[in-house]
Amino acid sequence: MFDKLQLRSLSMIMVAIAILGALVWYVVVRVEGTDPEIAYTPVSDSLGESQTLQVSVSDNGSGLRSLRVVLEKNKKEISLVDKAYPSAGFGRGGEVKSETIPVLVEPKKLGLSDGKIVLRMTLRDYSFRRWFHGNKKVLEQTLDIDTKIPEIEVLTPRNYVNQGGVGLVIFKVSELCPKTGVKVGEEFYPSYSGYFKDPNIFLGFFALAYNQGPETTIMVQATDQAGNASKAGFSLGIRRKIFKQDTIGISDDFLNRKMPEFDLGPGSENLSPVEKFIKVNRDVRSSSYGRVKALADKTEHVMHWENIFLRFPNSSPMAGFAETRDYLYNSEKIDQQTHMGIDLASTMHAPIPAGNRGRVVLAEMEGIYGKTVILDHGFGLMSMYSHMSRIEVSVGDLVEKGHILGATGTTGMAGGDHLHYAMMLHTTYVNPSEWWDPHWIKDNVMLKIQSVKAMGE
Repeated sequence: MFDKLQLRSLSMIMVAIAILGALVWYVVVRVEGTDPEIAYTPVSDSLGESQTLQVSVSDNGSGLRSLRVVLEKNKKEISLVDKAYPSAGFGRGGEVKSETIPVLVEPKKLGLSDGKIVLRMTLRDYSFRRWFHGNKKVLEQTLDIDTKIPEIEVLTPRNYVNQGGVGLVIFKVSELCPKTGVKVGEEFYPSYSGYFKDPNIFLGFFALAYNQGPETTIMVQATDQAGNASKAGFSLGIRRKIFKQDTIGISDDFLNRKMPEFDLGPGSENLSPVEKFIKVNRDVRSSSYGRVKALADKTEHVMHWENIFLRFPNSSPMAGFAETRDYLYNSEKIDQQTHMGIDLASTMHAPIPAGNRGRVVLAEMEGIYGKTVILDHGFGLMSMYSHMSRIEVSVGDLVEKGHILGATGTTGMAGGDHLHYAMMLHTTYVNPSEWWDPHWIKDNVMLKIQSVKAMGE
């Protein structure tokens, strides 16, 4: 048996061991050797006239101690960031574990000329390593300062565009520009190179939405690799269009036939048929439009189509492009929408030909449009065929003009057998009738392309 003195000694030894163990654990933790993390966006090989770098730093161990960001040229450093992070108390590391800092870089204001420069970022943490200076991470990259904006030369003569229609401007830039296009109001339409021998010549198809009039600002824009941006106006005439208004009566028979086709989710069973119609006509329509718009990112950088587009044969127009529709129930207006296509009716289940050569990018049920096929004709131009009774093509198929896509029907929000035909340029619905007009195709597209080719481009 242990006497009291031995028990006391044993207890002191155990306490000492515990303290020593805790001290060893503390030192091991505080002397952790994991480097902090540092990165920035956008990552580029060059710096333009003005650019904001988003610098992200983190250290989940001992926390952030300091960050220094400099530019070095000719062995001279210019400080952009010199920041010390607060300590959480002696031995407790740093208060800040992660942060993203915007760093504005404007070479001219810093007295820097174009040419090579080194961007260096140095980050330290609160580790006890390196004699309490902490772990260090250095990110270094050699960049080109390029503050010269790209020059834009418009190669096409005076342009005309209809409200709700499409225009084409062909232009040349003085240097490699990863982002080029036409800005119409707040909407940007990408342009494409590769059609001409000179890679710096771009085809710029753009659209004027049905609700954009002659006051709309339209400019060619180009941004080079350094982020320098330029813009140029061009000779342009905008023709105002007035679109029709229509009223559509909604009957109980239509509601009882069509509303059960739409799954509106939990709670919809408590809605009246009229309330379901309004939800479908607004919410489902909006969701369908969003999914259709997303297809613009899939457009191929090639012009698949040639000459005029085929109009659905032996058909009569039932509704026009950009018609404002008032929906009436029991003679009271319950909703209003804009019809963004042309409705064409023929015989029941009539075969639907492809308007022109294109790639199938959608072939499925799509909300209010029912069974739908969408063709990508390249350079952002797409055609849409809706309310079909059956679909005879698959996504990925490259179909020729006149190829049968399926047959007309009444799927989706259709009261009778017909084809809803629409055309889009990127995310904007445009008037299909232009693309059925050989004179419009010739004057607004082909002659412009031929004139640039005649320049030897």
